[in-house]
Amino acid sequence: MRWVYIFWFILAVTQSGCCILICDCFDETDAAVAFKFNLDSTTSGAFKKEELANTYFIRYVNGGTTVDTLDRIDTSEVNGNSYWLSFVIWNDPQIEHYENPDTYKIMNDSLNLNLAITHIVAHGNIPNKLCCACYSNEYIKYKVNGIDFEHKSSNGRSNATNLINKP
Repeated sequence: MRWVYIFWFILAVTQSGCCILICDCFDETDAAVAFKFNLDSTTSGAFKKEELANTYFIRYVNGGTTVDTLDRIDTSEVNGNSYWLSFVIWNDPQIEHYENPDTYKIMNDSLNLNLAITHIVAHGNIPNKLCCACYSNEYIKYKVNGIDFEHKSSNGRSNATNLINKP
């Protein structure tokens, strides 16, 4: 008798156009903001590799009152004409609209570099919530020192990247 129930359950699921799958198609870059430090000495505003050694990435939580993350840039990872610093703003692919309450800072006192990244919003969609479907990013918006940035997606990826030049 149990096999009859199993048969009808499988038939109902397959006839509904979906199958029961656990999907793992979320790519953290769908919900990330990236900054690229200019190390190209042939351009103006380029950093020297050594100058990045005292650059910090800080995440403040609780309305900007508590330091949650403090990372120093690892210059051993620098190669070529740039250094990438990216951070994921949320990691739940079942949420279509997310407003990140945290404040992120990129700081280097000796270079007078102080970037505050705030008001981060990621928006996308999940085409079919009943079946295995992947989150598709539509845009990421945020402010850097009060200036608005928006990265729209044409392929489900926002590619939210900004070039940082030496101040």
